Amino acid sequence: MPYVIGIILSTIISSFLARIFIGAGLALLTYPFVSELLDSLIDSAQTNINQLPAFALSMMKLLELDKCVSIILSAVQVLIYVKLAKVIVGVST
Repeated sequence: MPYVIGIILSTIISSFLARIFIGAGLALLTYPFVSELLDSLIDSAQTNINQLPAFALSMMKLLELDKCVSIILSAVQVLIYVKLAKVIVGVST
């Protein structure tokens, strides 16, 4: 009986550890890609925003749209990582 319990526990633990290592490895591979993608998006947005007239820029600063865009892009980045973690771990929603 202890032999069977040992086999079951080792199977569960090895599967759990495999998922952790695969998830960590994939996270380490995808973080630079997602970060680079969002950085290029931010750079293109800054380039396009700087071409606006001074009045529009002052209104955007008054409405603090720079903070809004930062919050939205951070939420997108977190969403990408959460979805990726669910795919790796195998959690279905």
